[in-house]
Amino acid sequence: MATNVLYELVQIALGSQNHLSRIPAGKEWEAVYKESEKQAVVGITFIGIEKLPKGQMPPEMLLFQWIGVAEQIKHQNHVLDKEVEVLAALLDQHQIKYAVVKGQVVANCYDKSEYRQSGDIDFYIPQEDAEKAKEVIEDAWQVEMDKGDSAKHYDFKHNGVTYEMHFRLFEWHQEKKERYWQEILHKAMNYRVKIGETQVATLEPTVHTLYVFLHLYHHLIEVGVGLRQFCDLAMMLKADIDREQLKKHLEDFGMKRAFRACEYIIGEKLELPKEYLLYDIRGIDRWFGRKILDIVLYRGNMGHYNKRGGWKGLRHKVESAGIKLSHFLKLWWLSPSYHAASLKHKLIG
Repeated sequence: MATNVLYELVQIALGSQNHLSRIPAGKEWEAVYKESEKQAVVGITFIGIEKLPKGQMPPEMLLFQWIGVAEQIKHQNHVLDKEVEVLAALLDQHQIKYAVVKGQVVANCYDKSEYRQSGDIDFYIPQEDAEKAKEVIEDAWQVEMDKGDSAKHYDFKHNGVTYEMHFRLFEWHQEKKERYWQEILHKAMNYRVKIGETQVATLEPTVHTLYVFLHLYHHLIEVGVGLRQFCDLAMMLKADIDREQLKKHLEDFGMKRAFRACEYIIGEKLELPKEYLLYDIRGIDRWFGRKILDIVLYRGNMGHYNKRGGWKGLRHKVESAGIKLSHFLKLWWLSPSYHAASLKHKLIG
């Protein structure tokens, strides 16, 4: 089955295996490649392919295609790294507090960061500094930021790269949890990692791991996510984090059950070694983990697959609402307080 081969390639890339359990046929290799595209892990699976014994390599023409796409990902990451360096220099120059999140920072956790498929550049500015940051960036780069209907971020493009400047990283729609979230964010912002030749501000690793999970879970419910998001979380769990502190945050936010279900995928499908997992995987974690995996395999990266093509306006909104409601109902038990607050906000505001 192509999906199992995909899992094994990711396991090899992440360092938990060193070869495939069997040699796939040519048609199966093509299915593996298509699924890797759907799950946004073409680059990650290429890392695995590079480590394969010669007798387990894909067919030559498909291998050349894989190499070509991997090189495109590598080039895009070089562009994004340079953009992050320029952004950091500009914000540091104007003494604006910021934190670059996900993307190029998470890529640093991989052995071959250049092959992690990236999209845009996300960075966080505390709400009290957001207007200053907006003015500085618009003036220096001659861009216009668009807030649209977002209550959390501005969008803009610079040198062909899409940016999201967040002034709210996550919405709880519960006052007590909002206060707690802002408190830990504030404490987590005095941390830097090297990207290219620049020390770039980000969140300290434990809180950043929490945010990577929250972002994954939010989009899982809203539209669906790809396997790449689980690879990112797995690599963050391998980093130097405070596991007990992370478990406390998950408990306080009511996200422990959801995290445990996601660890089923990370622990049993990606085979992250047990010493990196926060929890032992139980039967109930597997049961809900399989429900999550069904969504991942069906919807693909950011829910781009298995939708009605061409639907717009009201029909598109109805379809999107139906997907969200379906995910809410399937996964309600994992975080009932979060789901109830989110649903109330969507219905009442």
